[in-house]
Amino acid sequence: MLVLVFMLVPAAAMAQPSFSESVFIVPPTGQPDTVIRAYELCADEFRGVLLDSGDFVARNESEIESTVSQCTEDLSNPGYAQECMLNVSRAQVDWIFMLDLEDLGDGDVLLNGRGFQSATNAEVWSQREIVGGSDLRRVALEGCGPLAADFVASRAPDQPDEPDEPDVLEPDVPDVPDVPDTPDRVPDPVTVTPPVTVDTQSSCPWGDAQMVIASGNHVIINGQSYNVRGSSNRAQFESMLASCGLGVATVAFEQWRRRRRARNGMMAFILGLPYAWIPAIMAGGSSSTLEYAIMQD
Repeated sequence: MLVLVFMLVPAAAMAQPSFSESVFIVPPTGQPDTVIRAYELCADEFRGVLLDSGDFVARNESEIESTVSQCTEDLSNPGYAQECMLNVSRAQVDWIFMLDLEDLGDGDVLLNGRGFQSATNAEVWSQREIVGGSDLRRVALEGCGPLAADFVASRAPDQPDEPDEPDVLEPDVPDVPDVPDTPDRVPDPVTVTPPVTVDTQSSCPWGDAQMVIASGNHVIINGQSYNVRGSSNRAQFESMLASCGLGVATVAFEQWRRRRRARNGMMAFILGLPYAWIPAIMAGGSSSTLEYAIMQD
């Protein structure tokens, strides 16, 4: 298993608070040249996505290399060097990232990104991705950028809800006294209009829901995919369900979203705790409930 460590370093010690964090990447040691080159490409892709996001700025790597150089003196023990780098750098950086590249065979490579917050020493981000191909350099180019993009997206706060529109007060209208019936004034006959039944499902964009799949960040209805990642997309989808009269489906969608968030929070413990599968099962059950509610509501 190959491990690459990424570190996001504060822009300056004791500096004023800033929304930008600088990036430092610890190079691997004791690896073949082909592996080191793959790491360098991966680091470039990861760092490029972070810089393009505008939340991070570049930093001269030599400013911290001298601190961690003591960890690489004994190249015969790469595991010790890695653990030493993590321990030494925690006091100097905001984030530490680890990327595992594991050959799964049959031409597939597993990329497992993990992010640790130095202040709490807690793993707060984890993402796994399988990339086809045995060429580590190509895998690094195709897989490390999306991993960094996922981390940037996970840091973005949910968009605030739009403020409610103020109530419009209508002017008071004085009551008009009733006029008694007279022989010259006959009250109009009462007309009863039967209620009109509206088929809410047929008025939905997807018509009558025949096939529903809730998976990942999308809900697919009759072959039409709806992106529900981010607060704005979720609000739009909930509004669509409500406009279709799918009240039960709206509640089921909210439960599915909350349990997916709980599952993502537990991903950090997949490698350490035996009960990490519980939120995943909960999310799967919620997706089945959501699919059934949309088709039956």
